[in-house]
Amino acid sequence: PKIRLTNTDDVIIWRTEDAPFQGLGRPGSVLDVLLHHGFQMQHYCGGQLSCATCHIVVHSGSEHASAISEHEQDWLDLMDEAQPTSRLACQCVFE
Repeated sequence: PKIRLTNTDDVIIWRTEDAPFQGLGRPGSVLDVLLHHGFQMQHYCGGQLSCATCHIVVHSGSEHASAISEHEQDWLDLMDEAQPTSRLACQCVFE
């Protein structure tokens, strides 16, 4: 999988079988991948799906992302800045 960060134009490529990296969030989550590759991202709950500080917006490729759980959707529903393609980086896994 590949992630392109729109705020920096950096591209991260990794092998799914190498996950988990740091064990934050779901194995192979965007949060885990970003932190492993040296990018900083807020994650007050440590990737335990008990906050929404790792909010991201998926601009393309959402068809390759894991399904949104009801619990993740509940957190997104509480956010004013959530968009239709919003996800929590600790839960979003690209295959």
